[in-house]
Amino acid sequence: EKLYSCGICFKNFVQSAQLSIHVKRHMGDKPFLCQDCGKGFPIKSDLRVHQRIHNGEKPYSCHLCTKTFATSGNLAIHIRIHNKEVRYNCPVCQRGFVTCSAYNVHLKRHKGQKDYHCECGKTFYTSSALKQHRVVHTGEKKYQCKICERKFTQTSHLTRHFKRDHAKPGAPIPSSNQYKVILNENKSHLFVYDQNMAGNNADVKCEGP
Repeated sequence: EKLYSCGICFKNFVQSAQLSIHVKRHMGDKPFLCQDCGKGFPIKSDLRVHQRIHNGEKPYSCHLCTKTFATSGNLAIHIRIHNKEVRYNCPVCQRGFVTCSAYNVHLKRHKGQKDYHCECGKTFYTSSALKQHRVVHTGEKKYQCKICERKFTQTSHLTRHFKRDHAKPGAPIPSSNQYKVILNENKSHLFVYDQNMAGNNADVKCEGP
């Protein structure tokens, strides 16, 4: 079977069209621009995938849980987590990791390498940790409880609130909020508020092993 090889990184492809797309990514030209954020892409299909960030489209579903993903690649990584498929081992402590990103963050912790800086002087290992920290300064509360509509700055605060105020046996739930609330507790139990329940004293049911 004939293979088409990239002259820059020597990666092989079965079809010449695949090689052409790959080479465009090397060249640095990004003629396809996102109308929402202005980010550019070398090929139109990359732009279409990126636009899912803005429109919330997640067409790839995990058959093992309820999670959905914007790309097939992210779904494949997620399934490896279910399968506990360890691909990366730390040379310092021998701890195993499923994803390359988690492995790289772990190595940074060994080195004390905090590349993400806040204007207040604090530093962080990941961009997501920095983003979460910045709400301390902005006061933005974008995580809302679907039962009582209280808002929180962090998902951990919302989780703690749900467990404390709504997940106790017999905890009252306002009947005006007919939501289905799913909260993953320790990745083993799902607390579900049944949309068909009525009355102020409807209980939160626990589903799971």
